[in-house]
This record gives sequence, structure tokens and C-alpha cells, in this order.
Amino acid sequence: MSEKPLILIVDDQAPGRATLEAALMPLGCRFVFSDNGLDAIKKAAKYMPDVILLDAMMPEMDGFQACRLIRSSPVISDVPIIMITALDDRDSLLRGIEAGADDFVSKPFDRVELRARIKTITRLNRYRRLMLERAKFRWVVKNADLGFAILNKQDQILYANPKARLYLGLNRDDQGNISGKFIELAKQRYRLEPQQEWSEWPKQTPNDMQFYLVQPKTENTPLAWLLVNCVEIPSGTEESFVVSIRDVTNTVVNQQEMWNFHSQVSHKLRTPVGTLTGFLRVLQDGSSGYTEEQKDKFISTAYRAASKLQSEIVDILQYVDVPDSENHGFPPCKLKDIQKAFNTVIRNLDLDRANVQYQITERQGELFLPFSQRTAEIILWEVLENSKKFHPNKTPEINVLVRATDRGQVHLFIVDDGVNLPPEELNKAWLPYYQIEPTHSGQIPGMGLGLSMVSTSIWGVNGETTIRNREDRPGVIVELKLPLHERSEQIPE
Repeated sequence: MSEKPLILIVDDQAPGRATLEAALMPLGCRFVFSDNGLDAIKKAAKYMPDVILLDAMMPEMDGFQACRLIRSSPVISDVPIIMITALDDRDSLLRGIEAGADDFVSKPFDRVELRARIKTITRLNRYRRLMLERAKFRWVVKNADLGFAILNKQDQILYANPKARLYLGLNRDDQGNISGKFIELAKQRYRLEPQQEWSEWPKQTPNDMQFYLVQPKTENTPLAWLLVNCVEIPSGTEESFVVSIRDVTNTVVNQQEMWNFHSQVSHKLRTPVGTLTGFLRVLQDGSSGYTEEQKDKFISTAYRAASKLQSEIVDILQYVDVPDSENHGFPPCKLKDIQKAFNTVIRNLDLDRANVQYQITERQGELFLPFSQRTAEIILWEVLENSKKFHPNKTPEINVLVRATDRGQVHLFIVDDGVNLPPEELNKAWLPYYQIEPTHSGQIPGMGLGLSMVSTSIWGVNGETTIRNREDRPGVIVELKLPLHERSEQIPE
């Protein structure tokens, strides 16, 4: 939008319009012209001028009537109007005031005086419009569903709208000074993920980076995911950053539900479907070469696979019907049962059992994890599938180590011998929809959902996720830190 004032000149005489234009040309104004009152109203609504110069004496619809109609319009009623008139008697001035004119200029007019009045009235009108837009903006920010906060370079909160105050546990209506830094207030209620990125807060949020505030689900608090974006304000002002806070809990939960369902379908149906189709194909292609006893055996095996398939489908439907998104109606997983989930994943991924080691102390096996065995199986599937995908020969050696600590936590280490990843890739591995660069992954297909869904599961129960390169050889170490479920007894000595 141009900063030059736009003036609508309304006069039924062409010389009058030209005279006004020439008088105001030194101001660098833009002009729109009209030769009658009705057309002036239409053009005022179309162009929204900064001021209207309206000739009082015009045929058909005079300036007084046009002024009244402009003032009655909800769209253009606030546009300043200067009446141009040859009448200087008191009655005409009163008539113009009653019609809604803001100022009057009598013919013949003084050009210097006219320019001064135009400069003053356009300045005042633009200031009024600016104040109106600011008032609208303040209203929108105050009533927005997003949280907004303004920070200085020291992370002090200079302003926070009611939604941001709600998220940060502040009084929503108190607009006094806010004590404490943004990150300090956030830590009182949330986990800050990914932790490596938050360590440099506040900073501009790159397009490929996301900050999350995660409130793990407990008996007294619901699961909450807040997406935080930070934009730096140009220097020269005390305000340095504008922060937006969006509640994305439903999006994350729904995404995780979709991921869980997809994983259940993929993991549970692959083996029975493969067995069933494989034996049926054998019977179809070479039935004449087998004895009746062999055929009966094939049919029996196919029937068992079909029964297994039916059972898995019923299981999946039950999974869909259960509304609990955390454990899907199933009890929390014991540490000793992770090995069962682990063995299932190894089998379904066709990994060489000789290349996989699993270590857990027997006395720690009775402790419970904060999610079901199914969730544990899905988490292991995603991590081990990555180990296989990123291994040069697709035959990784994998070591899984489970250790409970005296701080009420379980550490799960998954170590492979695939490839090392650049630091920037490691930092982003847990982000939603992030996919390792093709130059490092060999253009492996996928949307990048796997590890991000692992992180949402772990972060959602107040756990931690890290991934780092091995130092002794190529490969990565995935470490998952999990709190113990409340069913767990004191950790054995």
C-alpha cells in the first residue's frame, strides 16, 4: 500500500477539479475524481480515500446530501470530508455541520491554507486509522486461541496475552509485570523437547525446527503438547522476540493413534498373510507333485495361518474400539515382557537372531513400564527397523541393554553397527515428519514418522530420548529413559 494520501475530489465542473488537483500537487497526493454525488459515494466505498473534497453546489445531488449519505454508510462513514463552497453565510455552515462535514473551504480558496488543512486532516485521519487497527489487533490477540508473548533478549516476558498466561500458569487477567523468565516458567509445568534445541533459547525458530512443551499425563494432569515458535524482532527496540504457543495435543494424539494402528496392522498381519498365501500358492502351482498326506499338511498349515489372521483382525478391531490412547485397554508392561516384544519384532523383521543380544537382570524383570506391551513392541519395531534400514548390508548386529536405576527410571539402550549420522541429523531425528537426508540414508522410503512417534510416546509419559553416534565403530546408540509405572515395587538391590 502507498504511503501517499489519496484524495477524492468531487466537483461537477472540470475546471474546479483541475484547480484543486493543481493546488494539492506539491503534497505528492494521489487523486480520484468524480463529477456528481452518487458517483462520489461509489468511489469513496471503492477506494477508501484519506479525505474527500466535496463541492457543496452540484446539480441533482448537492454536496450536503452526498455528505449525509456518506455519513450514513457503515463502510465510509469515518472518511474525513471537507466541503468546498462559495457560501460563507452562517446557515450554510450549520447545514454542512449537520450533514457531517469535518471542515470547510470557501471559494476562492488560499492554496497554502488548503494544503495545510489537507496535511493536518490526513495526518489525523491516518493516526485515527492506525489507532483503530491497533485496537482491533489488541482485541484479536487478547481473544486468540493462540498464546502470544513478547520477550527481551534476556528471556524476560514483557507481554503475554491471556492464553499465554494460561499456558504458563499465570493469572490470566493480571497485566502487571511478570516475574521470571519464559523458560523458567515453562519448566515449572512442562518438559522442554527437544532438549538440545531449548538449551539455546531464546532464538529464531528455523523452518525445519520445532520447540515443544510437553505436559506428561498423570493422575492429576492431562497429557498436553504445546508447539512453540519464536520470531526475532528487528533490533532497535527492547522487544526482541515474539513467541507463539499453540495447543497441538489433539494433533499429536491423533497422529500417534494413526501410527499405532498402522503399526498394529503391519506387524500383526504380515506373518499369517505371508504363510497363508505361500502355502496356497504351493498347492495351486504344484498340487500334482505332492502326496495326499503332504497336501493335507499344507492345507492344515494354511488353515492355522487363516485362523491366526482372523484372530489378529479381531485383535486389531478391539484395538480400534478401545478409546484409551495410552495403553489401549491393556495393562502396563513388565520389564521381563519386553523380551517377548523384542523377540516378536526380531522375527517379523527377519533379523538374524544370532546377531542380536538382549540383556536384563532377572530381579528387575518384575518392574512395570508406563505403557502396554503393545506400545513397547511398536517402539522396538521402529528403532530396530531403522537399524536394519540404515545398515549397509541390512544385517545389523544389535545389542539391547535394559537397566533400572535407583531413581525410579529404566534405561533402554539399543546399539547397532550401521552408519554414523551427522550431528545436525541426530538433533532432528525425533522431530515429526523429519527424514534423514538421502545422502546418508541411501534414499530409504518413508515419511520420517517412526522416531518422532517413538518420541511422542516417550515424552508423553515423562521420559527422555537421545540418539548419538558410536565412538568405537560405525553405528548409533538410541537411549530411552522411562519412569517406572506406579505398580512397580521398590527397585531390587
